[in-house]
Amino acid sequence: MKELDKSIDYNSPIDECFQDPNWDEEVKADEKIIKPEFILVEGNTNIGSFYISNIPVTQELFKKVMSKNPSENVGDKKPVETVSWMDAITFCNELSLLKNYSPYYILEAGTVVSLDKDSKGYRLPSKKEWIFAAVCGNQKTQYIFSGSNNLSEVGWFNCNSLLKTHSCGQKKSNSIGLFDMSGNVWEWTSDVKENDAFVCGGSVRSSAKECEILSQGNFTYPINTRDSVIGFRLAKSY
Repeated sequence: MKELDKSIDYNSPIDECFQDPNWDEEVKADEKIIKPEFILVEGNTNIGSFYISNIPVTQELFKKVMSKNPSENVGDKKPVETVSWMDAITFCNELSLLKNYSPYYILEAGTVVSLDKDSKGYRLPSKKEWIFAAVCGNQKTQYIFSGSNNLSEVGWFNCNSLLKTHSCGQKKSNSIGLFDMSGNVWEWTSDVKENDAFVCGGSVRSSAKECEILSQGNFTYPINTRDSVIGFRLAKSY
């Protein structure tokens, strides 16, 4: 059994479940301090309510749970990257166990064989959930990107990123408090087609077109891909 990291309060409520008491340390003076938390996205007749994290999984959190950091562009507050779809799934299960939740994903020999739909454990958002959150749920804010018609306001992409990832939450959020939904890293979703998984959001190497909300749901990578511009964001069932 993995030893619990004593710096994380695993019994804290959902809006504090990622918060580290040392979060404020070693933050650059010109960076905003964005603490991870879950946002409730209320559903409707077409989609159920769910929780989604306000920022992608950081390298700091990934290291605390998995005891390693695979990222190429290293920085505690930056999104973890160079993780495959199965790496993300495994992380979700490990964090669930640390938080005393039953894992959402049932694995056998490194493969997802079924889902525990009653689990309150961590998981990847579906493609539909990701897009619904990007447009601010039932608010349905009509922006080209998630939170603005000006991509530079809300995201890091190939024209402003220097092709390197940046600390999470440094750009403007959308109206429900989600950061980095456009750009920074592509984010794995739970949807798989044959041996490819869908990603959403665009990255620091993406064109503005790839970051548009209307473009989401069209991009896939092989599930075993590990790339410095692919990370993930957590979700939880309501």
